[in-house]
Amino acid sequence: MSFSTRTVAALPKGLMRGQLIQPSEISGETNLAEPPTAPVDYLACHISDADNAPLQFARRDVPLIIWTVKDETTCEALSAITDSQIFEGFDPALAKRHILNT
Repeated sequence: MSFSTRTVAALPKGLMRGQLIQPSEISGETNLAEPPTAPVDYLACHISDADNAPLQFARRDVPLIIWTVKDETTCEALSAITDSQIFEGFDPALAKRHILNT
């Protein structure tokens, strides 16, 4: 996975490809789900953009993953509107419970 569409496009066939999306608060973009230049297996956005309407619409075609979940409150709040989560800095049991409940 990468923020660079060129890097994702250059990955060999057969590898999982993930397109990271720059947070809207940094990029200033509002249409965060513009089609990637190469086929991808998932889109990954910052937790602050999880409810972005174009990203939610894009979920019809590819899974939407959020980064970086650091606490149980965020995990639970966003689990219904995302397909998976990238975790950081907390008990692995939380990630396991999330996986088992989805």
